[in-house]
Amino acid sequence: MNTKRYTFARALGSDILVNGLRLFWVTLVIWGEFGVFFYSLSSCRWPDKLFHRPKSSPRASHILLVADPHVLPDTHSRAHTLVQRFRDIHLRKSWAAVRRLRPHTIFFLGDMLASGGAIKDDDEYETYVRKFKNTFPVDPDIEVRYLPGNSDVGLGEINSFTKHVRERYMDHFGALNQRISVANSTLVLLDAPGLVNEDYLRAGSGVSFDHWTPLKDGPIEFVTAVATDHEQGPIILFSHIPLHRAESRACGPLRERGTIRRGVGHGWQSSLGKQTSVFLLQSLKPVVIFSADDRDYCDITHVIASNVSSASSSAQRAEIHEITVKSISLAPQITRPGFQLLSLLPMDPDTSTDVPTFAHTPCFLPSAHHTYTGLYIPFSFLTSIALL
Repeated sequence: MNTKRYTFARALGSDILVNGLRLFWVTLVIWGEFGVFFYSLSSCRWPDKLFHRPKSSPRASHILLVADPHVLPDTHSRAHTLVQRFRDIHLRKSWAAVRRLRPHTIFFLGDMLASGGAIKDDDEYETYVRKFKNTFPVDPDIEVRYLPGNSDVGLGEINSFTKHVRERYMDHFGALNQRISVANSTLVLLDAPGLVNEDYLRAGSGVSFDHWTPLKDGPIEFVTAVATDHEQGPIILFSHIPLHRAESRACGPLRERGTIRRGVGHGWQSSLGKQTSVFLLQSLKPVVIFSADDRDYCDITHVIASNVSSASSSAQRAEIHEITVKSISLAPQITRPGFQLLSLLPMDPDTSTDVPTFAHTPCFLPSAHHTYTGLYIPFSFLTSIALL
């Protein structure tokens, strides 16, 4: 009799343990696959409080900056399919959490497609773009703007195919160079790969920017037109490729590793040339710059001479921050993807011009690596011990 009771109690205890572990693992997987995304953004807020404005002030405009989605094309390789599937799912879960911030406008800062410039078949490209837009669905009342990245339109070559690639890009993502006004600020969206291509032509001709005849409808012509328009608000520059900086320049405490080093390869360039960067800074005199492409976060300051009289005893200098926005997609050099929030406040004509009209802050998504090494693997080990 006692043996039967003991056997029954042991079986009952085993059932309770197994069912308890099942419930625990269901909860753990829900948390690891969905909960951590929303929890990681629990402290992510639009930086409107930095304006210190009265309650009667106009509402700030909210712009979500998304860098380097790098959506992969569909492949028939089984090994690549597993990696691709994991990345696609991670992007979809990230975007589901990010959309809850309800921006007014979204800027994708280039490299939407990891291989957009290499796809030769137009039908295949259509499918590829459709996959990107299904990965990043957007409410119809939200305005979306796109910057071309080198992975979208290529870089370093000008031929009939690359011209077709750029035309195809414009058909699906809009103009290569754009200027829009938001909250009295002028937002300049630059075709950075096109600027690099035109700069190669200029440098090869041995002509300075002052004496260069810009390509028709090219980025230099666009920048010059913006610079000569004196009836516009403060300029905010968006460039897929970061501006030139010394390799020793630190990127600030939010960067995970290293810095942005100068480099050039087939179809890519890590930063704009020095003369090109000076041309942009002196022509546009932006109040802030946002770039992408590097995948990791970087915050540096450019210094240029202000507009002062030549009789000044000491030249005044203006500081311009450049933020390289962290990639929203997984990458080997980062553990936590991210994005940037930008708030723009309309200028009040009765307010001092020294009052800031923009504020920005980075937000970071969870580490996929930590989800496995910090959750699934340790608890799998503990579960195995509990079942022994």
